[in-house]
Amino acid sequence: MKKILFVCTGNTCRSPMAEALLRQIAHEEGLEIETRSAGIAALDGGTISSHAISVLQEKGIKYTGQSQMIDLDILHWADLVITMTTNHKQILFQFAPEKIEQMITLKELAYHHSDAASIEQKLDKIYQQVEEKRLAIQSEFQIESEEKWPEEAEERWKKELSPLLEEEKQLRKKLDQVNLNADIQDPFGGSLEEYRACRDEIEAELRQWISQLKNEK
Repeated sequence: MKKILFVCTGNTCRSPMAEALLRQIAHEEGLEIETRSAGIAALDGGTISSHAISVLQEKGIKYTGQSQMIDLDILHWADLVITMTTNHKQILFQFAPEKIEQMITLKELAYHHSDAASIEQKLDKIYQQVEEKRLAIQSEFQIESEEKWPEEAEERWKKELSPLLEEEKQLRKKLDQVNLNADIQDPFGGSLEEYRACRDEIEAELRQWISQLKNEK
């Protein structure tokens, strides 16, 4: 049986919802998965958000757990530690670096992380093109590495560099947007509708992951 630990901040909203949702999905799919949750700044024995409980009940899920502070025992219990944000993962890495191979954010589980990887590959190609063009101009004008470039070479360089810089600018904007969407935002203190949206986002990510797991078999 695979043991999954979900981690957020206070263990009152996101991670309990993820824990309960995956438990239900695993039951639906006939998968042997045990789920638990904890928080990096949780109060042991605290109550779960009433809104979180309500939106789970809308899915026919009854949750009776209490909040729990993360510790080494529960971390080492888990086969996989799924955090709600990149920052949570970074904090856990400092706390238990030996578990880094088993730590991942929820959105990294599915397809979203591949968007960033694709953009970074395109950026690498641009930087490679920039270097190739620089070397080509130096060769054409027979410029030594430390030598000042003649005006004609400078003009050529600016002309050829301009479209690459514009492409890099656009890719950087896309990468910033992907990274902005890389976390499950905390609904704490928000409306019931915000909790409902958070629940649906978590469920969609989990179902995407489970679907990928089934396709890989």
